[in-house]
Amino acid sequence: MSDPGSTKEDLNEILKSVAEELNIENYELVPDETGTYGDGFASQFYTGQVKNKDTGKIINVAIKKSPPYKEVDFSGLFRSEITFYKEVFPRLSSLQKEHPALSKPFDNIPKYFCSQLQPLTFIALENLKPLGYTMYDKTKTLDPSHLKLIFTVYGRFHACSFVLKENNPEGYKELTDKIVDEFSKLLNIVIAQIESSFKGAFRSVHAETEKDLYEKTKNIPDNIKEVFLKAYNYDGKFDCIIHGDCWSNNMLFKYTSENEVEDVKLIDFQLLRTSTPVHDLSYFFYSGASKKDFDKLTEYLQIYYKSFEETCKEMGVDANKIFPFEKLIEEWKKNALFGVLMGIYLWNIKLLPKERFQFMIKDQDISKEKIMQIWTDMMEEMYRSEGYQEKTKAILVHAVEFGIID
Repeated sequence: MSDPGSTKEDLNEILKSVAEELNIENYELVPDETGTYGDGFASQFYTGQVKNKDTGKIINVAIKKSPPYKEVDFSGLFRSEITFYKEVFPRLSSLQKEHPALSKPFDNIPKYFCSQLQPLTFIALENLKPLGYTMYDKTKTLDPSHLKLIFTVYGRFHACSFVLKENNPEGYKELTDKIVDEFSKLLNIVIAQIESSFKGAFRSVHAETEKDLYEKTKNIPDNIKEVFLKAYNYDGKFDCIIHGDCWSNNMLFKYTSENEVEDVKLIDFQLLRTSTPVHDLSYFFYSGASKKDFDKLTEYLQIYYKSFEETCKEMGVDANKIFPFEKLIEEWKKNALFGVLMGIYLWNIKLLPKERFQFMIKDQDISKEKIMQIWTDMMEEMYRSEGYQEKTKAILVHAVEFGIID
């Protein structure tokens, strides 16, 4: 990792790599040293421009850079995302181009320019903000128009994997063998956070007035590792390439002049892996929707499946043969607990202003013990909040009602 004092030099080096990748010889580099952190710990974000002096064209660049945090090696997460941009998406894109009848291909990602792991760890992508894409307010639940769009786009994305696996199983295996499950390396950390979050959510369940809910959820905290690993590890036959970290902050939305959502781009593929599509769908659904929309789950799954089915059909594959809708429902009941648990955890992050914990990343000399104490105190405050209690209670109620937790 580079010295924080060399930020400008780093950004110039990265922007120069973008210019070279685009074969621009006569250029001006305009780095913006005003970096920001995401709502996690894994990336610093910068922007910049490459100006083509010959044509006047401006290339707007978004840069993900590894944080200068000494306690954690982020290279694996960056390697996973680079695999998506350099290996996975080009293969899926090529597959889609083989089917000119495909009316709505999956292209809902930013343009990739270049990347590097050593000595400077970064990924350079097209900056979507100048194109009108913005992040959804993470403290709010997603409304039906956003949910429908997201389910539709994931239908296309997952369909590409299923079609590749059906028509070219060797090619699918060759591609997926390149994917390293970085999420699995974080499970000890994640499970500890899941346990704390679930205990916080469980406080709102009343033994006397909500007996069924209480009885079906009371043993989860004490067996959280076994419960989570069972939910996480997929051993079924309906696997595909999944986004892996698909909460609302890893989606950028574009709106019409009437403020109606019209497009979404998926970002941050650091937790890319293969698993059931339900792990993607339940992840964003339970970390983003409201109880009102939980009650319409079957309707949203029908929207997803229509998109999945149409994409498969236009690429010459019968969706009902490779992944029937009935199996999707079964998969949800068997595997959506992963999304339930992640949703309960993510509402901590979504409701907590990021400025309250990101100073821990900026302070490179802060100890692990100090970080854990600060984090524990902030989470305890969150668990007592009305917003967290309301949103996580809705997830638990739905999970029991739909048969995910029984």
